[in-house]
Order: sequence, then structure tokens, then C-alpha cells
Amino acid sequence: MLRTRMPLPAVSLLHILAAATISMNSAAQQAVPIIAIPDPTVASQQTFGAILGLNHLPSGDVVVNDAGRRQVLKLSPTLATLAVIIDSTPGTSNSYGTRPAPLIRYLGDSSLFVDPTSASLLVIDPTGKITRAMSAPNPMDMRLIASSPAYIDHKGRLIYRGSIVPRPPSNGPSSMPPSGIPPMPLLRADFDRRTVDTLGAVKSGNGSRGSMVPGADGKMQIRRLIDPLFVVDDYAVLSDGSVAIVRGQDYRVDMLPPDGQLQQGKKLPYDWKRLTEQDKVRLRDSVLKTPPPLPTPAGGAMPMMASGGGSNSGGGSFSIGAAGGTSSSSSRITPEMLSGASSMMPTGAGVVDVIPVKEMADYLPPIRSGAARPDLEGNLWLLPNTSAQSLAGELVYDVVNRDGVLTHRVRVPKGRSVLGFGAGGIVYLMTGDRTNGFTVERSTVPSTR
Repeated sequence: MLRTRMPLPAVSLLHILAAATISMNSAAQQAVPIIAIPDPTVASQQTFGAILGLNHLPSGDVVVNDAGRRQVLKLSPTLATLAVIIDSTPGTSNSYGTRPAPLIRYLGDSSLFVDPTSASLLVIDPTGKITRAMSAPNPMDMRLIASSPAYIDHKGRLIYRGSIVPRPPSNGPSSMPPSGIPPMPLLRADFDRRTVDTLGAVKSGNGSRGSMVPGADGKMQIRRLIDPLFVVDDYAVLSDGSVAIVRGQDYRVDMLPPDGQLQQGKKLPYDWKRLTEQDKVRLRDSVLKTPPPLPTPAGGAMPMMASGGGSNSGGGSFSIGAAGGTSSSSSRITPEMLSGASSMMPTGAGVVDVIPVKEMADYLPPIRSGAARPDLEGNLWLLPNTSAQSLAGELVYDVVNRDGVLTHRVRVPKGRSVLGFGAGGIVYLMTGDRTNGFTVERSTVPSTR
């Protein structure tokens, strides 16, 4: 008697496919080796306000940009302060200025300090002295260089993020959703030729878009609508001059080799975490309590490094806060907020609003702005928003090679984050908080060979 095999129900088939996908992803995750950075052996005695760049010198000295206290310092190999290169005192020849400014690693172990006040790039030589000032190939782009991650490639060209000039709405406020915000161009400036060309495009920002709305007094004011789960890209320049573009939508690294063609990378394994409605409410409440900085004229907020303790890398669990970070907010949420009603919070710059909970994405994006960091060995370190490989809440970084392949992961000591790199596997870590200040520490990454 012939038996007829009945087809599986559609729902069952979907469950089987989903289980297979999760199983394959888990196998890929387990196949990636993990190494642990040992506890730091050297730590700075002084603290810093907010560190916005670090450059390791051949002598073992370190140039540190303390953007919080408006100083650029030279530290010894023991991380003791040797000299103040740029000071916070206004009106002097080496004055820092009134706003945070980035420090960029330059050719020949020199550094570039972006000085928006004088609209120039100050060259700091390996001894820690300011030797000269350079102008950007397009001086109008100084505000862009000062407000976005910037790198120097193997030919001394400057890589930075451009901006898109928004078109004014033709009839009332724009109704374009945050997902429709256009990507920004990734620019390359040549100092010798005084030219600027476009390498590609990256999604940036916090999904914030503005419109003009009437206030209680009848006057028009700015209304900022924020999508806290807005998917962003990131980018960095590797030690060989390759430009790495991290795509946040599917978590992959596209590589643009020196003077070559863009190569699309494969998707990297990632621990996708589904957000509950309560997670989204806590996230929304956190953003309303502490809104992200207003965009600069370049279209992006000044990047600032946060404490190494703020992370979503808990082993199998995570907390939701502003920009995906931890949150200590305990505010009560009303049923009206859960229903998707738009509650606004007035600020000095107008009104801040968050998209309704029901319109938020169901998963935490893989990365946030500032997730990518190149070392001196040709690798790209990525800090994902979540990682099941964390044992006790410490950060776990994904290390990607020049081919865009995840080769290994690195677990850092708890409460620390990676600040920068030196030759021979030296890694600089940061710990602390904005209230008590941040400490710089040094350790060594164990060899993977």
C-alpha cells in the first residue's frame, strides 16, 4: 500500500527554517576564537574629562586629547603627564578653544589637531611640539572635519564624513520618516592637489529630523523627532590605507583597498536581541529624559567617548537606555505613552519628541556611531551593541581583517573600553565616568598565532 507524504504546514516549515538559521548562527559564533586582554599593568594617576583621541608614539609616549578639560597632553610610557601641548587658557598661542575638537593620527607618527577657531589643522610632531598649521583642501569643510570621525590614509589624504543639505519642505513640515533620511557622503581630501572627491555614502546620526511647529505662545519653534533605534553605518581607515565601511543594516564590512575597487563584505555573525515593549518604553523614556546633542552644522553631533562601563554586552541579557546604552531611569510610564501618543518635552532648542513605541524596530541595531576602531596591525575592531560572549557584563570586540572577515573576538577587563593602540600589540583602555573622570590604562593583546 503506497503511503502519501503530506506536506508540512507552512507555520511548521517557517519554524524549522528559523531554528536552522539560529543553529547555523550559533555554530558560527562558537567557531570564532575569543582571547582575553589581561588586567592593565600601567594606569594614569590623573583623570581626564572626556578623551577624544589618543596617539601612541615610537618613544612609548602618548598624546592624549582631553576634550572634556580642553587640553592636549603628552604622557610618558608610565602614563604620567610630561607636557601640556595645547592648553585650555583662552587667548594664548596654544589655546584649545571653547569646543571639543578631534585628534587625528597623521603621517610619520605625528598628530593633527582640528582647530575650528583658526580654521586650521595643527601638526603635532612625535616629540609633542606643534610644528605648523595646515588648511583643509576645502576650508568650508572644517566644520565637517571637526564634527565627524576623520582619518589619514597611506598617502596623507584626509577621510571624513560630508553632509547633505536638506531641502526645505514645499508645503508645511516634512513628513519624511527617519528611515528615509538620506545617507551622507564619505569624502577624501587631497592636500597636495587641493581636491575633494567622494568615496561612498554612510548612514549617520540618531534618526533625528526637525520641523517648525507653533509653541504655546504662538511663536514657531523647532520640533526634533528622534528614532532611538535608527540604523547607522560607521567607517575607519586601516593601517595599510584601506577604507573600511561598516554597514549597520546587516552588519558587514565593505573594504575599499588603496586605489582599488570597493569590495562588499559578507555578513558577520551577531547576537540579535529582540526588544520587548517594555524595552522600547524604557528606551523612549531615557531619550526624553536625556536627549542626544543637537546636530552640528555638519549634520552630526560631536562624537564623545563614554565610560567603559556603559555597555549592552551582558551574557545573554542587556539593558536599554539612550542610544542603546544602559539606563538608570526609573520613571513611570503611563498607558497613554504605550498607546503611541506623542508626548513632547520642551527644551531650550524647542521640543524633543520620540517616535511612538509601536513604530520602533523590534531589534537593537548591531552598532552605534563610534563602533569602529583600527589598530596598528591592519585590523578593525568593532564593538557590537550586544554580545552573548560576555561573561559578566564586560565588553567583547569583534576583530575583522583586511578582507572583512571576522577572525577573532577580544574580551576586555570589566568596566573598560578600548581607547587606542600602540605597536607590538599594545592596547590603551579607559575606565571611569563623567562625574569622577576617566583613567587611561595600558595592557597588551595576546597573540593569536
